[in-house]
Order: sequence, then C-alpha cells, then structure tokens
Amino acid sequence: MEEYLLRELRNYVVGAIRREKAYLKFHVNNKRKDSKRLWSALDKLNIHRNALKNLPKSISVEALNNHYINSVLDTDIDLGLLDHYQSNLKPVIEELCEFVEVNEIEVLKVFGTITSSAAGNDNLSQQLWKIVMPHCLGHLTHIIDYSLTTGVVPKLWKIVHV
Repeated sequence: MEEYLLRELRNYVVGAIRREKAYLKFHVNNKRKDSKRLWSALDKLNIHRNALKNLPKSISVEALNNHYINSVLDTDIDLGLLDHYQSNLKPVIEELCEFVEVNEIEVLKVFGTITSSAAGNDNLSQQLWKIVMPHCLGHLTHIIDYSLTTGVVPKLWKIVHV
C-alpha cells in the first residue's frame, strides 16, 4: 500500500513539475521578443545566478529542521523480508557462455530462412546474395566464427534502418 501511495505522490510531483516547466517555457517564449519584459518576469520568479546565503525571513530554521526530521519514512528493517531475500539468492553461475564455431552448412541453412527481399546496409539484395553465396560462403562463415570467438562484430552489421 505504501508503495502505491509513494508512486502516486511521485507521479503527482513529476506531473506538477512538468506543468510548471511548460508554463514557464510558454511565457518565456512569448516574451522573447521584448527582453525587458522577459527579464522582468524572470526577476519576479526570484531566479538569480548567485545562491542566497541566508534563508528568507519567512522560513524558520526550526520549522525547516522539523520538516526534514518528520519527512523520513519508517527506517525499521523488516527482518523477515531480509531473511527471505537472503535465503532466495540466485545461484552463482560458474560456467561461462561458450560459442561453438559454425560451419558452412549451418550458415547456408540460416541464410535460407531469410524471407525479406529488402537490401541491407551493403545494398545487396537477397537475390544477389543467392548468386554470390557459393563463392563467398567460406569467407562469410569465417567472419561469423571470428565474431563469435573474439566478440568483434563488423560495424556494418550493427547499423539498422527502420
């Protein structure tokens, strides 16, 4: 229940900040042509380059201190919840992921599953790839194996056009 209330409060504050920023942006943009009015409006907002060294007289130091003391959420630790998380840790994975080199037949099978006729970043259509595949299959297989063993992927493979 507290999480729900905190989430609602957070959403309310974020929404309020967004509305105020939009309001300020609207008024700043409307007064942009008249710089005197713009700076006058900004001055009324009490925005200054130099931070104020003292609190305004309308704010009591004691009231501010009490506000921060009382605004802290409950800091008691739920030991049952702590035990639950401690007893439900994920096991440590000791085996590393190892890639197995591929062979030309596997590359050819995967290539055959491609149904798109769109050209890739290399501007080669699937139709052209089918024609040149017998001549470049070994090289393509080597590039894939090299990528799997070293973790280095050709930059051209990382580019996507949506």
